[in-house]
Amino acid sequence: MSAVKERVLVVDDSVSTLEVLKRNLAAAGYHVFTAQSVSGAIEILEQTPLDLVITDLRCPTSAAWIWFGTFVKISEIPKL
Repeated sequence: MSAVKERVLVVDDSVSTLEVLKRNLAAAGYHVFTAQSVSGAIEILEQTPLDLVITDLRCPTSAAWIWFGTFVKISEIPKL
């Protein structure tokens, strides 16, 4: 019997950061989704039930705040 893996979305504009987090989270048993853009993150959020979102809010553009506002509006994941 296989256990259901928790689904984690990692959002960051850095490919190397995404790769490190994905590798480590997957090794710990999580099902990991990654997005390097706001549009990619929103698409995953709208189509995939998630248990956790790890996001970089220090992007060099205002895109991080657009993403965060959308996340707050459409996600039922508790915000910490």
